[in-house]
Amino acid sequence: MIIKILAALVCVVIMVIVTVMIKSKQEETQRMYTAAERMIQNDILDNSLKNPFIKGTVIEEEPERQLMLNVKVSKSGKKQNFVFNPAKVVNIGRERTRNQITINEAVVSNFHCKIYLLQNDTAVVEDCNSSNGTVLKRGMKSYVIANGQNAVLEDGDKLIIGTVELKIKLFYYDTIWM
Repeated sequence: MIIKILAALVCVVIMVIVTVMIKSKQEETQRMYTAAERMIQNDILDNSLKNPFIKGTVIEEEPERQLMLNVKVSKSGKKQNFVFNPAKVVNIGRERTRNQITINEAVVSNFHCKIYLLQNDTAVVEDCNSSNGTVLKRGMKSYVIANGQNAVLEDGDKLIIGTVELKIKLFYYDTIWM
């Protein structure tokens, strides 16, 4: 009888843990999409405020879906979460004023690397001739990107810069529903 009660209790505990984990993941995804939506709305507003009669100004039609970038930064147990539009360059380095992600370590260059989008919706990380290079981890393999080299980013890749790990998540935001 006690074994049946313990087994039932274990099942209930497992169900609660799984439910909490699913809820947490759903909330994280919702925050990611909300941040992407705000960013895209601001870009659309900025575009609509441009004067088309000013020489050289071109107002482009918004795409139906936009590739976005979620970066989870982990250092010494502390985690930060950022959402970026890789169509605009994401700079990473020690310099606080001109980098979107700042890593305050001596082994990190002022302008260490950058993430940007190619015209075919391919996200790329490029080393900015940093002193120590950037490590790209994909599964069990690691690659050192240095001397201005670049590499295509895939969903789930990790970048190691100094002692900081950046986990990359690529996702599409459907702008057609805005």
